[in-house]
Amino acid sequence: MPSSSSSASSPQPGPSHGNGHSSEPPAKRRALNGSAASDNSPHSSSNGTNGYALRKHPKSEVDEFLDEEDEQDEESANDESDEEEKPTPRSKYRRESAEVAKKKIKSDVNPSAQQNGDEKPKHEKGELIEPKECNCDKQQPIVKKKCCLGISNSCLGENQEIGSNNFHHLTKGEHICQICYVELWKSGQKYHSKFTEWKLQWSTESRCKPKLKSFAQDQVLPYWLQCSKCNKYRCQPLDPCGKPPTREDIAAFHCTNCKEPEDEKVSLAKDISFMHSFSTLPYLQNSPTAKYLHLHYFFDECGMSPIVSNYEFTQQEQSTSSFLYPFHIPEEQSMAFCFRPDVMEYDEHKAFHEFNVENTPYLALRNLIVTLWTINPFKYLSLPDCLPYIVCRGLSRVWHCELAKRVHSYLEVKGAINFGILEFPKPIKQDGSKKQLEVIIIGGGISGLTAARQLRSMGAVVKLLEAKAHVGGRMQDDWSLGVAVGCGAQLVTGTINNPIVLMCEQLGVNYRTVGHYCPLVDAKLGRLVDPKVDRMAEEHFNCVLDGLFHWKTHTKGEDRNLYGPSRSSPSNSKEKQTKPTGCIEKLLNRQGNCIGFLDILITALAASLASYFLFTHLYRDSSIVVRALTSFFVVISILQPYNSTQLYTTRHLADGSSEWEIFLVTDLDHDSKTADGKKWQSLAKRGTLKLSKDQKKAEVKWRDAEDFYLSTNIAAGGRAMELSDLVVFDGRLFVCDDRTGLIFWVENKQAIPWLIVNDGPGNVIKGLKAEWMTVKGEELFVGGLGKEWTTTSGEYVNDHPMWIKKVNAKGAVTHINWKDVFIRVRAAIGIQYPGYMIHEAVQWSDVHGKWFFLPRRASNDTYSEEADETRGTNYMVVGNEKLTQFNAVRIDTDGNTRKGYSAFQFIPGTKDSLIVALKSEEKDGKPVASYIKQLQTVHTELLKKSGVKWTDAEERVFQWQIGNLEFACGAKLDQVSWRNWDQNESVALFAGAHALLTDGSGEIIKKLSEGTDIRASHVVDRIEWGSERAKVAVYCKNGKKYQADKILIAVPLAVLQKEHIKFRPPLPGRKRDAINKIGTGLIEKVAVRFPRRFWSRLLSKGGSLDYFSHVPKSSDQRGLFNMFYDFSTQNPNAKTQNYVLMSYCCGDSVDIVNKNSDLEVVRIFCQTLQDMFPNEQIPEPTGHVVTHWGRDPNIGMSYSFVKESATGEDYDVIAEDVEDRLYFCGEGTNRFFPQTMTGAYVSGLREAGKIMGSYRSNVSSNKKK
Repeated sequence: MPSSSSSASSPQPGPSHGNGHSSEPPAKRRALNGSAASDNSPHSSSNGTNGYALRKHPKSEVDEFLDEEDEQDEESANDESDEEEKPTPRSKYRRESAEVAKKKIKSDVNPSAQQNGDEKPKHEKGELIEPKECNCDKQQPIVKKKCCLGISNSCLGENQEIGSNNFHHLTKGEHICQICYVELWKSGQKYHSKFTEWKLQWSTESRCKPKLKSFAQDQVLPYWLQCSKCNKYRCQPLDPCGKPPTREDIAAFHCTNCKEPEDEKVSLAKDISFMHSFSTLPYLQNSPTAKYLHLHYFFDECGMSPIVSNYEFTQQEQSTSSFLYPFHIPEEQSMAFCFRPDVMEYDEHKAFHEFNVENTPYLALRNLIVTLWTINPFKYLSLPDCLPYIVCRGLSRVWHCELAKRVHSYLEVKGAINFGILEFPKPIKQDGSKKQLEVIIIGGGISGLTAARQLRSMGAVVKLLEAKAHVGGRMQDDWSLGVAVGCGAQLVTGTINNPIVLMCEQLGVNYRTVGHYCPLVDAKLGRLVDPKVDRMAEEHFNCVLDGLFHWKTHTKGEDRNLYGPSRSSPSNSKEKQTKPTGCIEKLLNRQGNCIGFLDILITALAASLASYFLFTHLYRDSSIVVRALTSFFVVISILQPYNSTQLYTTRHLADGSSEWEIFLVTDLDHDSKTADGKKWQSLAKRGTLKLSKDQKKAEVKWRDAEDFYLSTNIAAGGRAMELSDLVVFDGRLFVCDDRTGLIFWVENKQAIPWLIVNDGPGNVIKGLKAEWMTVKGEELFVGGLGKEWTTTSGEYVNDHPMWIKKVNAKGAVTHINWKDVFIRVRAAIGIQYPGYMIHEAVQWSDVHGKWFFLPRRASNDTYSEEADETRGTNYMVVGNEKLTQFNAVRIDTDGNTRKGYSAFQFIPGTKDSLIVALKSEEKDGKPVASYIKQLQTVHTELLKKSGVKWTDAEERVFQWQIGNLEFACGAKLDQVSWRNWDQNESVALFAGAHALLTDGSGEIIKKLSEGTDIRASHVVDRIEWGSERAKVAVYCKNGKKYQADKILIAVPLAVLQKEHIKFRPPLPGRKRDAINKIGTGLIEKVAVRFPRRFWSRLLSKGGSLDYFSHVPKSSDQRGLFNMFYDFSTQNPNAKTQNYVLMSYCCGDSVDIVNKNSDLEVVRIFCQTLQDMFPNEQIPEPTGHVVTHWGRDPNIGMSYSFVKESATGEDYDVIAEDVEDRLYFCGEGTNRFFPQTMTGAYVSGLREAGKIMGSYRSNVSSNKKK
């Protein structure tokens, strides 16, 4: 199947992106990146003919070619290795991801070959590798060679023994004697003109030079056909340059004497190793694949003959072109579920490793089978259906037919063919198994039903347990209004290659494509939105999204791969701020003031999203009270110098509040390096902190005009100026760098290097990873992480981070081993090695005479770089002056274990009873923050910086855009990760128009269910899957127990999160974490039927209307019926006309269906329409439908989203099987196509393939034993 990337992570089966699941994202009126939606039609290129006439050379070129041939032909007969000028090739296209995958596969297969990266590969990309001849001379026993042509009267036949030089090798079983060989090329001989004409055509259509052996393989060798009665292969009469047999000829062929033994050479050709004897590659002839590739690819690079490719499509075969297109078109945007015809996907390389070097033979068969499925997806495609289309000369046809068995089986298991609603043949008994594979599927949604159907088609025994009284999951239709109202999924976003559309075509289920026409109606003004206002708001919204995209791709951490984060970033890198103006200045140079807001966002805005203030009372008994939330500052006044250990000044205001000047520095990690690469910098900001009289409220104001950068050109390992803490010591302000070990003195907006402190006991080259500083008496204490240095997997290296530095005012450094101190600190909350605790926030209080520790992360488990990011703490540990006794107090905050303390300071003038602390959150070196805060902040700052006069009407349209985004995410945007909310949009989407399932999805669910053993009203209570059990046991709440070899869990993600199903033993921690990190969005639908179509004035000139939009009166109504879909009867001649509008509630507005009765919800629905159409009297509804997915204990959601702190990788983790016994499917397991019924369907195909692939692999292994 065409995977969405060439990575190994959870490749998607079958033809792929999205249509809504439960309440699907709308057919977007405008793309989120600002570009208009397009159909991405793959059919723009066509020559209007079914055959492919070969292009001719200009006459002068032909003459030149013939002159060269007289000299070259004679040499080629005796020395095939002589080089010849290649013809100028046409442009070829290879996608980068596939090339990366090929390099990885080569490394996996032969690591030693990658050791010398500068060594030029022996085969350049695009060149044909001439296989070495099979060394027949070494075969035992010695046998006779026989000429396979016999075209000369003087043919040597088999008179020569092996080892002579009188035969030319083609394959292990095919040789041409010298006499016949000369007959093919020599001027004046019978076949010379044919050979010359062939060479002219080959040089035009091929990627490599024409050779005599290629001519023999392509035009001269006899065909081998299999008898339809005895199944023996028979060599056909020689017919050089004749027409190849048709598929009808091949299918109908039977031999004259079935008792005659099969030629012994056939057994050689049936072995896969036969391919290694090819002296020239065989190509398939007249492959129907040529219809799709002739304008874009060299045929031979896809395994097809450049000369014999004249397949003509029938009218029936062309009928699927409106909704299926199997291959990638280089010149056009990528489409989901398209194969690259000239490149093997990653999984294909793994399954067919023998083709890692030369893959065209595999590609020829894969492309052929996929094409045959594409042109007739209404009938099960069996292997016998494919074999008549395999046409090539010589014994290679026997070899191709044998290989086709593996390729067909692979594509079927992967779900690339034979999916949807088909009449499957009776399953073949599973090879080598005494008992059939037994699978229990929990959940009867589309993913579970799909997996059940696929597994049954491949011979498995399946039972499906459904908690509800009916199957379908979130795909339910309500016909009470006279039309199909999809309570869940009903919109298909992209019709080409979409398996949902394919099933509609297979079943004859109606669907209606929808256009881009979508009027915007302003509810406050009661009329259509002014086009200028619409355009202005749209441009602004797109600018905001572009700015956020630029920001998130240019801030902190290592580069990411296509579908996931890099794992190369340091585990303890900090996330305190964002990108400096290096990249922002470039953006400003391109877009002017349009993106000027970013120089604001790089400061406190990021901190306000990823961090917060924690104001805490510290009593002498160490009791703690949380007071408020905000961000990290060091309180300091730089208005006037003080020759003391503190520089702050308290301003007492008339209202009793207090005010201080504040100063902030940043740790930008990799982004500290400037654009020119000559120095490193950290952003510094100034502002004011105001604390209320009762010390319960805090307010921060930044003076953005006073921003500046601290910079240095001193670095370690290419990194520097990653400032982690500030302190006032000896009347001066100091900052420390956690990369170089440098301590800087800050003065006059400059960072002056003062001291370098080494790591560990002070005798190592590496600088201290300085994370915290504090002053006790007249000495400065500087410390690091406070844990054993380990590898990323937790293996012990040394104790260097457990040493701290004591520095006096003259810069003398004392190295002190605090290992015992840090051990006592972590023991205070019950952690013992190999558990650990990481420190970045440590302070000494003269007032209390105690040490205070706010650990960043802690765990009783061994350190793991991946898991560490989820081990944030909510503890404060207080120690006595001698650091011998420690007490731990839990601070109850938001419970987000991804957030940990990275710094804190005492608020001056509060007797150290208030602190201001930074709690930071990071993911692979990059900050994670909620999307709505980012978007709103950028929106506000963009308006401020651009100087645009923003009207109330434009603001309302902007809020509509946000509501549309909340619908697409299925959640309130303040729950959505701003970095990863759109992670799936990096893969190819489905092309073509969007469509509505006007007949609903009921027929699809019904047909998918047929034949499956479904046990309804079976609520699963627990699953016992321990390895000590022979089979996995499933216990239901009705007392029933079932056992099977494998279990497929196909329930909504919300059911797993609420732990309605218990696992014994528990699921691995990594999977549990991933399940809880992905969000479960909620959308509720409302559909109302009216006696008349009062919105008819919105109809287009053609009299149609698919949907129209509701621009809310204010932001408070955002997400309240954002879009209205017209589900009215489309047939004007229908006896009954039903006028139905359907809309949805999302974001904050989704609660109205829970807070109000259905009738009250309908009243709000009608009032909204009345606001939009003030001149109409909205008639009384004659029926309604209101969904309540959130109340359903067996559903509990609409579709998933990437929650704050989550990434696309979490989808992959959820999709991973557990010890080959537990499998998971559903839209919440599909990284590339989440949120959609298509994604759910595809995940069912994926898991069915994984389960059956695993089973067959185990059976095969047992047979070998």
